Amino acid sequence: MNNEWITRIVEALAGAYPEREAKNIAYLTLQHICGCSMVDLLMGKHDYLTEEQTAQMEEVLDRLSEGEPIQYILGEGEFHGLTFEVNRDVLIPRPETAELVNWICDDFCDKNASFLDVGTGSGCIAITLKYLNAQFDANATDISPLALNTAMRNAKRLCADVSFIIDDILHPQTEFDPLDFIVSNPPYITEGEKAQMRPNVLDYEPHSALFVEGNDPLLFYRAIADYGLTHLKNNGFLYFEINEQFGKEIRQMLEERGYKEIVVKEDMEGKERMVRCKRK
Repeated sequence: MNNEWITRIVEALAGAYPEREAKNIAYLTLQHICGCSMVDLLMGKHDYLTEEQTAQMEEVLDRLSEGEPIQYILGEGEFHGLTFEVNRDVLIPRPETAELVNWICDDFCDKNASFLDVGTGSGCIAITLKYLNAQFDANATDISPLALNTAMRNAKRLCADVSFIIDDILHPQTEFDPLDFIVSNPPYITEGEKAQMRPNVLDYEPHSALFVEGNDPLLFYRAIADYGLTHLKNNGFLYFEINEQFGKEIRQMLEERGYKEIVVKEDMEGKERMVRCKRK
């Protein structure tokens, strides 16, 4: 019976996802609806669904067929081995962002440090960092009250003590004691890139968290870098997730502001997606 559902979901997602990813979505859906593990499915413990579970699967299949991301349908997504509530007020956490978290953890493993996550969305960066290192003094801001509500619920469910504050980094109002590092995955997609994006991203995820105003890809990076000059400790770090097309431009912008030891790092796919630097 489950094989039939897997086939139906893979067929519904043909053209939108590679077959392997479509199968992962099918198994994820079955695990969620049956309340079981992957091992249970493979052992055939849930081969026959109840009438209610069958109706739920049909609803999921219909929504997947319309292009809605599975994370929004199920109301949750995985990030760094943790489960986060996600909805259309926040971006779906990505694996490359988890690589940025790993980089920070490598630098600050078991250290007592204060940080700010700018544009926190679901809170996945700030909450995961605090979850991995209880010594962190974790702070996070976002311009969206709805996003912050989601982040606060995620912090509560994961027992992570993070201070969430509504603020606009383009016009910041919040003051902090000097920070050890600032991290951000800000909006960086330009209008010209829309045509290359999957409909399941373009039609469902919040545009304010995806697209940069005025088609200026460095807008938020400049604002955060300027904020860092007055809110980072001497030799404090900036960490960015970036648009792979603008690594050179971001490096130049940081150099102009006096940042040092600038590193542009590739992700697991060999794309320049992360930056780290130090305040002078």
